[in-house]
Amino acid sequence: MNYAEMSTDLLQERYERLVTDRRSAIARDAPPDDVVSVSNECTRVRRELDRRAGRSVAG
Repeated sequence: MNYAEMSTDLLQERYERLVTDRRSAIARDAPPDDVVSVSNECTRVRRELDRRAGRSVAG
């Protein structure tokens, strides 16, 4: 998925959904790979939102 092509509103919705998905995965004791996958995507979306807001994005 190319986050650069998504509107900021859609990206923010995606981020909120990913945060909820990550919490749910942890709560239901999902396999670690699933939790890490959701967490990694959440981080990528957050970095894109930060980039758009002009905040420094650490690697």
